[in-house]
Amino acid sequence: MTANSRFEKINTVLQTIASIATTFGVILILWQAVIARQAFEAQGWQAISSQIKDIDKIFIEYPDLYPYFYQRKQINSDDPQYPKVAATAEMLLDFMDGFEDEYVRGLGGMDDEGSSWAPWKNYFEGLFQLSPVLCSRFNEIESWYIKEGVVYSLAKAGCAKGMLAPQQAPAQSSNSQIRPNNAN
Repeated sequence: MTANSRFEKINTVLQTIASIATTFGVILILWQAVIARQAFEAQGWQAISSQIKDIDKIFIEYPDLYPYFYQRKQINSDDPQYPKVAATAEMLLDFMDGFEDEYVRGLGGMDDEGSSWAPWKNYFEGLFQLSPVLCSRFNEIESWYIKEGVVYSLAKAGCAKGMLAPQQAPAQSSNSQIRPNNAN
């Protein structure tokens, strides 16, 4: 065996090892990307879950607020409760506005036609239908929201439907009837 032939065999072996190592590296990078995406998804859903639980806590701590958002109760601006009710409405609007973020919309199924987005869309629109206070507060600060955005379009649709609905809340009105399943 000549030195040239040995060199060629060693070169072939080294090229094969390099190809295998490169292939393994690419597979490892792809696997890490999948793991990173799963972590991103988990963090996104955890953030949403945490926010909705904070909203639930408000209605538990202040049950007097519940009828304003789920039972069509109205309030006048001179009512002593008005600042608390208006602040809660604004907090709900801000929560909804967070769904405009690419971070949230990038979660699996949260695009416009996604299976995870549909229950949230129904929940938000349902809140507008059941809450004249939420509609009123939105109308006061409408310019804060993007006209092509989530809050704007759902507020317009939900408030319009709410105006057509009977002003008496259904006897079995409940947050759980309109809350998306993946929020708990």
